[in-house]
Amino acid sequence: MQFTIGKSTVNMEFPDSKDNNAVASAFLANPDVAAAVKEHAASFYFQAWDRDGDLDQSTINTVIGIALDKGTDAAADYMIENDFDVNPSDYFRACDGEKSTTKLIENFLSTFASENGIEEDSEDWNAFCEAVLERVTEKVEEQLSDTDKSSPADFFKRGDQVRISFIQGYETRGYIEDIFSAHADNTCQTDTVKPDRNLMLQFKLLNISPVEFVEYYKEKRGHDLANPTFGEGVSDYHRRQFLENAQAWRFACDVYNGVDVSESEIPDWLDYGSRAQEMAEVIRSCRDLDRPSAVSLETLETILDNATYGGVGTWYGRVSAKEIMQGQFENSFVATGGQIGVHDFINGSGYLTDVENDVLIDLRDGKLIGDARFRNNPESVYGFTRRALDGDTKGATLTDWVRHKDGGWRSCEKSEDGLYAEISLVGDVNGERKNFSIVYKNGDNQSQGDTFDFSGTLDAAKAYTRQLLVYTSAADQKGPAGPGL
Repeated sequence: MQFTIGKSTVNMEFPDSKDNNAVASAFLANPDVAAAVKEHAASFYFQAWDRDGDLDQSTINTVIGIALDKGTDAAADYMIENDFDVNPSDYFRACDGEKSTTKLIENFLSTFASENGIEEDSEDWNAFCEAVLERVTEKVEEQLSDTDKSSPADFFKRGDQVRISFIQGYETRGYIEDIFSAHADNTCQTDTVKPDRNLMLQFKLLNISPVEFVEYYKEKRGHDLANPTFGEGVSDYHRRQFLENAQAWRFACDVYNGVDVSESEIPDWLDYGSRAQEMAEVIRSCRDLDRPSAVSLETLETILDNATYGGVGTWYGRVSAKEIMQGQFENSFVATGGQIGVHDFINGSGYLTDVENDVLIDLRDGKLIGDARFRNNPESVYGFTRRALDGDTKGATLTDWVRHKDGGWRSCEKSEDGLYAEISLVGDVNGERKNFSIVYKNGDNQSQGDTFDFSGTLDAAKAYTRQLLVYTSAADQKGPAGPGL
């Protein structure tokens, strides 16, 4: 028999014309029919993730919180489980799809009925039409999903934004309680905060070194955190606390300056377990001179003096929910606005202030979370205006090195044997070609093996140093001679 469907004229035979389901199956198996049904399904322009109307902020927070915590696939699963997407069958009925689909196959229905002696409006006719239309409708609804180009990210509109926090060290170095800054007195401020690993994590977020902060505080406030003096009226208890803090400040500055700290005198609370080495590990990369500090030293002092119960290093800003669901925040980035400082997510206190310069959000050492994660999120505590969280984000080029001093670069990561590499500029040769010295140090900043010389570009020196670092680790911390000048 011959019939038309869509733009095609089809010739086909039906061996079993009495079984309506068999006829429907054979009909849909024809390539021309299948193509016409697919084209018909595409004409509906179905988008499972199209959304009408507004979405309440708490729902956005919940979905984005899952995306940040468990990934966008988990967030999409949550959306599907809670019927955020449009069901193809519901969409088909809402569009009166049965009417247009019946029209698509009406020539086939009438032609088949005529050739097989089925009278229109008879019981056999109604059963035949119903069986074929049901099977074709099922196929169209399947094709609606197949032709759908939308994704869960499309559920969110341009104006759907979400407030997110980046917590330096969160989950990479422990949970909130593990990275909380401590203090030696009833309240936490510059004089009483303990300079430990957790404080250095805050410094790292702000891109400030302990050396420059101690120097600033001595010059501006007349108080040397590393070598305090005491007037009358200071109790023995407070004197002891200040002296212990001073030991830790000296240790922090020596680590940053590359001084051998294997014999350093440190307080008991820092000497316990591996705390000193964990602190030193953060300090080595807490300042990169190739980037500006996120805030001034004076602002850092203000943060420490006003986050009176301590907290964790936090950046807080507003971003697009759609972009998070598109995976644009799965990699590290640079934020040009928002709030930064120290926040207590457990008790609801702290101090955040405007980002003054670009801040690196390095997801290798920290985590993004949404407001839904903690009840005492920054919004609930401070109630920021919209403008306070305005800003922009851009991609970041990450490196395994920091420039910790003029003409000096330090590897951020240690080898399996706990060695770090340092490169120092010795002098220019010509153009980009320069002379460098390379040294390897352990966790106490003790030099290991020989100092090597290298002539070439800085990038080449870094690449060569990393190769030597691996080789040195595998060779009992003894490397081959470097290339001659």
